[in-house]
Amino acid sequence: MFRSLFCPVFFLFFSLSVAAQEVNSILQRKAETHFENREWREAAAMFNVLINESPSVLELYAYAVASNDLGGDKRGVMAAVELSEKSGIPLDSLFDKTRQLCTAIGNNGIYERMLLCIKGEQPWFKRIVNKYLLRFYMERKENAKALAIADEALLSFPDNIRLLNAKASILADSGDLSGAADCMALVLRLDSTVMEARLFLGNYYFIKGSELYEKGISASTTSAADSVPTATVTDRVDYLGEARSMFLLAEEYLGSDSMDINTPYVLNTVGIIRERIKELSGLPSAALQSSPPAK
Repeated sequence: MFRSLFCPVFFLFFSLSVAAQEVNSILQRKAETHFENREWREAAAMFNVLINESPSVLELYAYAVASNDLGGDKRGVMAAVELSEKSGIPLDSLFDKTRQLCTAIGNNGIYERMLLCIKGEQPWFKRIVNKYLLRFYMERKENAKALAIADEALLSFPDNIRLLNAKASILADSGDLSGAADCMALVLRLDSTVMEARLFLGNYYFIKGSELYEKGISASTTSAADSVPTATVTDRVDYLGEARSMFLLAEEYLGSDSMDINTPYVLNTVGIIRERIKELSGLPSAALQSSPPAK
């Protein structure tokens, strides 16, 4: 199965730019055969020779990295990376080509291990490696690993809006909406024009306000008016008061003059928010304790 799938993938990938290059054809065919047969150490030995003979051919490095990794030779992986650097091949190009190959053969662990190896062996490249690791983990929804990378990067660049946005996205995907809101609030303090942050915070406080509003309504209707326990009345007042505070925050973010995203959803949400604020603002404390506000 592996062999039947691998052959067309290998030759398509390899022929895109190597055809016009001068590569040792006999050695290349032997390397291809070993790689196809999953004879990783033999393939690695061949590709190691090929990258030294043809150091400008990017695709060779991807196969050298993959075969060395699968053969258990971490030093061989780094030797291929270091040679690519000496040969003037940008790390971005090496990363992208290796990711393509790993995706084609269904083994993205090779790509992850290469990045972690470079980060450990060449810490001066930590910033660029972390960028690729963060993207990789976020795409795969590996939130714990992604959050660790984001936090590490933010230690050096605490005001980086791209990193703060990424962290907010990771936290939201993990279910920590409060933490995500804190990140987005910091983004807005750094740049008040980031509409993504305004949308997130406006929706976050709208949802929180709506939950509290429903709790307040529920607390006011669960018991008969002449037998409502004091605790229920207190909860009702607290819920509706907190709901109003949340709606005011939501209106601040979504209804601001600087908010230039006027989609039907945003306009409708702002309308609901303003109705709730007006409704809750117009009710005196005594009224809140005697009758529920109308929905």
